[in-house]
Amino acid sequence: MENIPIDSSGLDFIGHNFATSNALIPILLDDKNCVVAVADPFNVELMDTISQRLKIPIVFKLTSFQRVKKFWESISPKQGTNGKENMAPASTNTGELESVLVDKFFDNLLKMSISERASDIHLEHCRGGMCIRIRVDGKLHVVNNVDKILAQAIIAKTKFKADAKIDEVHLPQDRRIRVKIFDKNYDLRISILPTIYGENVAIRIFDQEDNDFDLNSIGLGQKQSALMESIINGKSGLILLCGPTGCGKTTTLYTILKKISSQDRKVITIEDPIEYRLDGISQVPVNDEIGLSFASILRSVLRQSPNVIMVGEIRDHETAELVIQATLTGHLVLSTIHCNDAVGAITRLLDLGISEFLIKSCLRGSISQRLMRKPCQFCMTSRELSDAEKVSFPQLADSIKMVPEVHGCKNCSRKGYRGRIAIFDFLVKKSLTNNLSAINQEIVFDDFLHADSFSENILRLLEDRAIMFEDVIPLLVNDVQKVEHVKF
Repeated sequence: MENIPIDSSGLDFIGHNFATSNALIPILLDDKNCVVAVADPFNVELMDTISQRLKIPIVFKLTSFQRVKKFWESISPKQGTNGKENMAPASTNTGELESVLVDKFFDNLLKMSISERASDIHLEHCRGGMCIRIRVDGKLHVVNNVDKILAQAIIAKTKFKADAKIDEVHLPQDRRIRVKIFDKNYDLRISILPTIYGENVAIRIFDQEDNDFDLNSIGLGQKQSALMESIINGKSGLILLCGPTGCGKTTTLYTILKKISSQDRKVITIEDPIEYRLDGISQVPVNDEIGLSFASILRSVLRQSPNVIMVGEIRDHETAELVIQATLTGHLVLSTIHCNDAVGAITRLLDLGISEFLIKSCLRGSISQRLMRKPCQFCMTSRELSDAEKVSFPQLADSIKMVPEVHGCKNCSRKGYRGRIAIFDFLVKKSLTNNLSAINQEIVFDDFLHADSFSENILRLLEDRAIMFEDVIPLLVNDVQKVEHVKF
């Protein structure tokens, strides 16, 4: 930065105090061009302010806070300003200025992430600095790289805002805070993890106002809606949601809870952590540090005489056993369990030591799901399946002639996709499907039907050009719908 010639007219017009307080350097300014180096690429308001003030094309170059600081320390406050300040007052204290700049950087990062519909932000230390990434529709994207000094300042600022121990650098920390951005409330779940290069921070973003948890909006087809209704419309039994981390199980659980909750039903949830606050439902957080585990809370919940219980996750034999006991005493219990598909939920219960008799008696059904990206409707076109694809995926060749192809545009931030939709796989107790017709069924475990597998979802959504073809490929390659069923 020291070797870059600085146009004094740029200093005169923008002003020393405005430039230093906003971490920028005016490099070139004439009648036709303006080049400004900025340390905060997320400060869109600053860029708009400069653009509106100068009214000429502006090229923004990215630099670091340290380079900006070093440059301005080498420049007298009066140099190039003719003793006047045109756009902002100055901060008199260098430490305060650095704190303000880092604070702006953090706030602008949050604003940018929310504007891009990011589900989480990752601040990851690496050799020589930090990589900042955001996850949009399940995919991580690099948005910035910062030097080591700024990285330490950002981590310290994040820990301060989260009320975490700033001097604790050897142990993981988990915190939760609420912020207001764009006049809306967001909950931030913050996880701090020490690594060999420094502390990493993951920030999950939860919009507390835009989730209506409507069963009709989660991507169910007509037959799937009938299956879902048959599973959840009961007074007792066990309903399991399964799938990998980040597949939307919690959202589906909340949606079911909202559907079945009413004034004449008492609903209690046990969660780790509580992601969304639901009216009319008692929500209890797990806290292992003080001995509040899923199992210990569930024992107390049963004494509260609830009608419906939601257990965030069945992790061990003790919790599984208590869940089964709750269903046997007339409660409707919803929970999640980690397995690959709906049929695997039974296998997982067997692994946890639950007998086949109890599974047949208590389980109403299991629902497995995945999230598929939706093609951007503004830049999507169609193409035919290639000969190689027809050979590789014969299950598509007869029914799917065209698949979506995306190109990227300003509406999808050049990604080619925007939003996600869920696909579902159902395992339902046979006695609950007597009134359902025209459902592809396969009898498994004697008493259960494997109905409406992933493949039927994929065919329906691909035909409507509603999902990305590349997201479908892993499911087709693994042939998820053809599971080797374990017999009792």
